[in-house]
Amino acid sequence: MTSGTDEPGASLDRRLAQGALSAEEHAVLKAAIAKPESAHAKAMREAAYTDPRVAALIEENFDAMVGPRADWYRRRLTRAARRRELGHWFPSAMLHWPAAFMQPLWYVYRKMYYELYHYFLNLIIIIIIIYFFVGSSDYISSAFVVSLYIYYSWNFLRMLFFADRHYTLYRWRLAKSIVKKLDSGEIKADEAPDYLKDMGGVSYLALLIVPVGFYLVLLIWQSMVFSFPKP
Repeated sequence: MTSGTDEPGASLDRRLAQGALSAEEHAVLKAAIAKPESAHAKAMREAAYTDPRVAALIEENFDAMVGPRADWYRRRLTRAARRRELGHWFPSAMLHWPAAFMQPLWYVYRKMYYELYHYFLNLIIIIIIIYFFVGSSDYISSAFVVSLYIYYSWNFLRMLFFADRHYTLYRWRLAKSIVKKLDSGEIKADEAPDYLKDMGGVSYLALLIVPVGFYLVLLIWQSMVFSFPKP
């Protein structure tokens, strides 16, 4: 395992000498790192926690990873990098209305399934808490509606200002997983762009997955309220 403090390319040279990288893989990654660093590339490197291989993968395959509106996200990331240089407290805090309003639909559309899992997990936890801590069944439905409103409002504000940050972290995790596959020899360097394109981009399953998720949550709520005795 290499240190994040290595000079860009040093870890690649060491891995080549150790036989962990082929000459072709070394040449591809070294060429990506050697390119002049633009403002966007710098933002990619910072978002990748100084790991040069992760940053190179994101920079080289940014359009494929994002899919539709890649240029729009590139401009926003570049703007965040400039705001960071100017000393803004929250440089990545920019308004993202689609993510704020759509929330779970946007997660699925952008293939952020990890975030979607936590979104619905939190909903189920809210249901369980309300069920066990609301004393009167006369108020349990009202408590659920109010809690759901508060939960949506909180996520609305969070995604309105920090959706770009969440999306950047998602791309970092995606590129990091590809680097691990390269390290293990599971894939070759020339196959990495195809994996990033398949795993990134967008999905139109949101129209199906999210309604089903909400339906399952409502089924859980209905079964808890009407099928089990109130503690």
